[in-house]
Amino acid sequence: MSDHDTHDHHGPEYLAHHFDTPEQQFESGKLGMWLFLVTEVMMFGGLFCAYALYRANHPDIFAYAHGFLDWKMGGINTAILLASSFTMALGVRAAQLGQKGFLILLLVLTLAGGFGFLVIKYFEYTSKFAENIWPGTSNLYYPITDANGKPANTNKIIIEGEEEQLTITREAQLNEIAVVELKKLMHHGYTPHPVQATYDLYKKRGAFEELAEYDAYKRKKGKESHYQEHIMHMFADAGIADAIAWAEANGGHGGDHDKDKGHAKDDHDHKDGDHAEPKPKENHNDGPAYAADPAIDTATLVGLIPVSSTSAGASNIKPPAAGATGLVDSQAHAVALADDHGGHDAHANAPPLGMPDFSHAKYYIPYEFQPKSVQDRIHLFFQIYFMATGLHALHVIIGMGCITWVLGKAMAGAFSPEYNVPVDIVGLYWHIVDLIWIFLFPLLYLIH
Repeated sequence: MSDHDTHDHHGPEYLAHHFDTPEQQFESGKLGMWLFLVTEVMMFGGLFCAYALYRANHPDIFAYAHGFLDWKMGGINTAILLASSFTMALGVRAAQLGQKGFLILLLVLTLAGGFGFLVIKYFEYTSKFAENIWPGTSNLYYPITDANGKPANTNKIIIEGEEEQLTITREAQLNEIAVVELKKLMHHGYTPHPVQATYDLYKKRGAFEELAEYDAYKRKKGKESHYQEHIMHMFADAGIADAIAWAEANGGHGGDHDKDKGHAKDDHDHKDGDHAEPKPKENHNDGPAYAADPAIDTATLVGLIPVSSTSAGASNIKPPAAGATGLVDSQAHAVALADDHGGHDAHANAPPLGMPDFSHAKYYIPYEFQPKSVQDRIHLFFQIYFMATGLHALHVIIGMGCITWVLGKAMAGAFSPEYNVPVDIVGLYWHIVDLIWIFLFPLLYLIH
């Protein structure tokens, strides 16, 4: 026998020729994987640094834009990945014990978790693509012009239910953003503020009519869609007179909406102690003329600042200790509306415009009421979102490929208590993929 043949068979069949012992092979493999995972952490660390920088400098952007993410879908994906990590860990243990059948089952379950994660991510992405929220300059929120006033966005807006694609002009952008806010933010349970001005803005933008057309389009496709009804009832519940009139003209202020909430309706007659629908204030139409322009003369607002950055209701407006108000346009607009309806003295214990107390509610300020500095940067949140979650999804796919390779070897009987290095190493990779998502989920989906 030659020296070469002796070297190739210096140990068990699974022992590579450049290792002296199985223990050395195992430790070298794990060390190599840990070094690789360090580089993965460094790569995602750059994204986390970008996130921290932008969120610290522009918290209002993240507070607004994160409302487009469905935390329930993100939560389900988190549970799926945690379960898949558990089955992968059990799989490593099964390989160490030589339990071939159990190992195969656990690897299949882990793969199923990966598929489930990608399916949910597919629905998340497509729901945003349908509203023209894309990565890159195609994003609906991307600025129309650059700092020099030159066109920066020449893409098309795809309106679902329409045959043609509209060129992104400023008016088309504002009209579509109003519809998207209704379909995403309000439908996800966020309350617009200031509510009457928001209603008037959406009415001016034709958003309610577009919702009706969208519902009709979906019904033609054989799908149930009640966006307009749902949104109008939400405005009616907030005390908006026009919305209450619409709701009563379309089956009563309540109907299916109240049935869903478990509230009985009997010709709008409520006995004492029964739940009563909110009503518009007296002389509601005698108030100020609401406009979409958020520019407010803050000189008239000296002495009023919101105590909380998460609530701009009149009950939260107090005299400052000293100095200027420091209000951004959107906050100043809310303060002015509150003041026009009696001011913080007259409404010390009640929010303006019939709105519920905001102290424990989640709300948003419409895009058009945000300062231009915020409007021009909202797309940055979506760029970070798509980059971080897209890169993570790519790692999930790679991990599933590795698990499939390990599954094939397991079915061929390649693993035993003496040799299970590939299972252990692939398990480490899968765990780091899951760990990264555990950080991404709260940072992107659970912003307060």
